[in-house]
Amino acid sequence: MKKNISKFVFLSPWLITLFLFWIYPLVYSFCLSFLEFNPLRPDKVKFIGINNYIRLLSDPLFIKSIKNTVIFVIGTIPFTTLIALFLALLLSQKIPCKNFFKAGFFLPTIISLVVISLVFKSLYAPHGYLNFILDSF
Repeated sequence: MKKNISKFVFLSPWLITLFLFWIYPLVYSFCLSFLEFNPLRPDKVKFIGINNYIRLLSDPLFIKSIKNTVIFVIGTIPFTTLIALFLALLLSQKIPCKNFFKAGFFLPTIISLVVISLVFKSLYAPHGYLNFILDSF
Protein backbone atom coordinates (compact mmCIF):
# COMPACT_ATOMS: atom_id res chain seq x y z
CA MET A 1 0.00 0.00 0.00
CA LYS A 2 2.80 2.39 0.90
CA LYS A 3 4.56 1.66 -2.42
CA ASN A 4 1.43 2.57 -4.41
CA ILE A 5 1.06 5.88 -2.58
CA SER A 6 4.71 6.76 -3.11
CA LYS A 7 4.36 6.10 -6.84
CA PHE A 8 1.53 8.61 -7.07
CA VAL A 9 3.40 11.11 -4.92
CA PHE A 10 6.38 10.98 -7.24
CA LEU A 11 4.17 11.08 -10.34
CA SER A 12 1.97 13.90 -9.07
CA PRO A 13 4.07 16.84 -10.39
CA TRP A 14 4.02 15.32 -13.86
CA LEU A 15 0.31 14.44 -13.64
CA ILE A 16 -0.62 17.93 -12.43
CA THR A 17 1.42 19.50 -15.23
CA LEU A 18 -0.14 17.15 -17.78
CA PHE A 19 -3.62 18.04 -16.64
CA LEU A 20 -3.07 21.81 -16.35
CA PHE A 21 -1.15 22.35 -19.58
CA TRP A 22 -2.45 19.62 -21.88
CA ILE A 23 -5.70 17.92 -20.90
CA TYR A 24 -7.58 20.95 -19.53
CA PRO A 25 -6.75 23.26 -22.49
CA LEU A 26 -7.63 20.48 -24.94
CA VAL A 27 -11.04 19.83 -23.38
CA TYR A 28 -11.74 23.56 -22.94
CA SER A 29 -10.86 24.31 -26.57
CA PHE A 30 -13.04 21.45 -27.74
CA CYS A 31 -15.97 22.82 -25.72
CA LEU A 32 -15.36 26.33 -27.06
CA SER A 33 -15.41 25.02 -30.63
CA PHE A 34 -19.17 24.50 -30.33
CA LEU A 35 -19.79 28.11 -29.35
CA GLU A 36 -19.82 31.46 -31.06
CA PHE A 37 -17.48 33.14 -28.62
CA ASN A 38 -15.71 36.49 -28.59
CA PRO A 39 -13.22 36.84 -25.70
CA LEU A 40 -13.71 40.60 -25.79
CA ARG A 41 -17.46 40.15 -25.23
CA PRO A 42 -17.81 37.12 -22.92
CA ASP A 43 -21.43 38.02 -22.19
CA LYS A 44 -22.38 37.25 -25.84
CA VAL A 45 -21.84 33.47 -25.93
CA LYS A 46 -24.07 31.46 -28.25
CA PHE A 47 -24.18 27.70 -28.80
CA ILE A 48 -23.95 26.93 -32.53
CA GLY A 49 -23.16 23.20 -32.51
CA ILE A 50 -20.99 21.91 -35.34
CA ASN A 51 -21.39 25.03 -37.53
CA ASN A 52 -17.76 26.03 -36.85
CA TYR A 53 -16.60 22.65 -38.18
CA ILE A 54 -18.88 22.86 -41.22
CA ARG A 55 -17.58 26.35 -41.99
CA LEU A 56 -13.99 25.16 -41.52
CA LEU A 57 -14.38 22.17 -43.84
CA SER A 58 -16.02 24.32 -46.51
CA ASP A 59 -13.19 26.89 -46.46
CA PRO A 60 -10.97 26.37 -49.55
CA LEU A 61 -7.93 27.86 -47.78
CA PHE A 62 -8.22 25.29 -44.97
CA ILE A 63 -8.54 22.43 -47.47
CA LYS A 64 -5.47 23.73 -49.32
CA SER A 65 -3.48 23.95 -46.09
CA ILE A 66 -4.42 20.36 -45.20
CA LYS A 67 -3.30 19.19 -48.66
CA ASN A 68 -0.01 21.09 -48.32
CA THR A 69 0.58 19.56 -44.89
CA VAL A 70 -0.05 16.04 -46.16
CA ILE A 71 2.28 16.60 -49.13
CA PHE A 72 4.96 17.99 -46.82
CA VAL A 73 4.66 15.07 -44.40
CA ILE A 74 4.70 12.43 -47.15
CA GLY A 75 7.52 14.22 -48.96
CA THR A 76 9.85 14.78 -46.00
CA ILE A 77 9.40 12.27 -43.20
CA PRO A 78 10.14 9.04 -45.11
CA PHE A 79 13.18 10.53 -46.84
CA THR A 80 14.70 12.14 -43.77
CA THR A 81 14.10 8.97 -41.77
CA LEU A 82 15.77 6.84 -44.45
CA ILE A 83 18.73 9.23 -44.68
CA ALA A 84 19.12 9.22 -40.88
CA LEU A 85 18.97 5.40 -40.76
CA PHE A 86 21.49 5.12 -43.59
CA LEU A 87 23.90 7.49 -41.85
CA ALA A 88 23.45 5.67 -38.53
CA LEU A 89 24.19 2.35 -40.19
CA LEU A 90 27.17 3.88 -41.95
CA LEU A 91 28.58 5.22 -38.70
CA SER A 92 28.12 1.87 -36.98
CA GLN A 93 30.56 0.33 -39.47
CA LYS A 94 34.33 0.54 -39.24
CA ILE A 95 35.13 3.51 -41.45
CA PRO A 96 38.05 5.92 -41.29
CA CYS A 97 37.42 9.19 -39.42
CA LYS A 98 34.22 7.81 -37.84
CA ASN A 99 34.60 10.03 -34.76
CA PHE A 100 35.03 13.08 -36.97
CA PHE A 101 31.69 12.38 -38.67
CA LYS A 102 29.99 11.69 -35.32
CA ALA A 103 31.23 15.06 -34.07
CA GLY A 104 29.96 16.69 -37.26
CA PHE A 105 26.46 15.32 -36.64
CA PHE A 106 26.47 16.28 -32.97
CA LEU A 107 28.08 19.72 -33.35
CA PRO A 108 24.92 21.66 -34.33
CA THR A 109 23.22 20.55 -31.12
CA ILE A 110 26.13 21.67 -28.97
CA ILE A 111 26.60 24.97 -30.82
CA SER A 112 22.99 26.03 -30.27
CA LEU A 113 23.27 25.30 -26.53
CA VAL A 114 26.53 27.22 -26.31
CA VAL A 115 25.11 30.22 -28.16
CA ILE A 116 22.02 30.32 -25.94
CA SER A 117 24.13 30.08 -22.79
CA LEU A 118 26.43 32.88 -23.97
CA VAL A 119 23.48 35.12 -24.78
CA PHE A 120 21.91 34.63 -21.37
CA LYS A 121 25.26 34.97 -19.64
CA SER A 122 25.80 38.33 -21.33
CA LEU A 123 22.24 39.41 -20.49
CA TYR A 124 22.48 38.61 -16.79
CA ALA A 125 26.14 39.47 -16.15
CA PRO A 126 26.83 42.17 -13.51
CA HIS A 127 27.74 44.62 -16.28
CA GLY A 128 25.50 42.96 -18.88
CA TYR A 129 22.83 44.34 -21.16
CA LEU A 130 19.95 43.83 -18.76
CA ASN A 131 21.64 45.71 -15.91
CA PHE A 132 22.63 48.46 -18.36
CA ILE A 133 19.00 48.94 -19.34
CA LEU A 134 17.82 48.79 -15.71
CA ASP A 135 20.46 51.34 -14.68
CA SER A 136 19.17 53.79 -17.29
CA PHE A 137 15.81 53.86 -15.48
